[in-house]
Amino acid sequence: MQTPNRTRLALVASAAALTLLAACSRESDDATVGQRIDQGIATTEQRTEQAANTAERKMEQAGDAIERGGEKVASATGDASLTAKVKTALITAPDLGSLKIDVDSNDGVVTLNGEVKTADEKARAERVVATVTGVTSVVNNLVVSS
Repeated sequence: MQTPNRTRLALVASAAALTLLAACSRESDDATVGQRIDQGIATTEQRTEQAANTAERKMEQAGDAIERGGEKVASATGDASLTAKVKTALITAPDLGSLKIDVDSNDGVVTLNGEVKTADEKARAERVVATVTGVTSVVNNLVVSS
């Protein structure tokens, strides 16, 4: 009957050993889980920072694009406004109001096209246009008709 006692003792010893091993293994797993959590937090922080940097770059690019678009709109609006001012100046100028002069503006440069009767009308039109605020130069393509 000693055999069953030895068997029981061996079973109890094996169970105790397995319990101790399991307990040791749990501590190791807890450390691994903790390390995994720390690693996950670090990875999340790193990815969040990368995403924030990417978002910031994209926002800067979008802001630059909006600014360029705004400059184009402002330039086009400025050109249209300048063209209107020049046409008004030509229409209200004595002896030039009845002339058909085409006016184009681009960044302060005003181009005049069309026909005038005399060289004096051509020169006067250029002088009138040059006095308009916002005009930086005048390209006078007016043709004197014979």
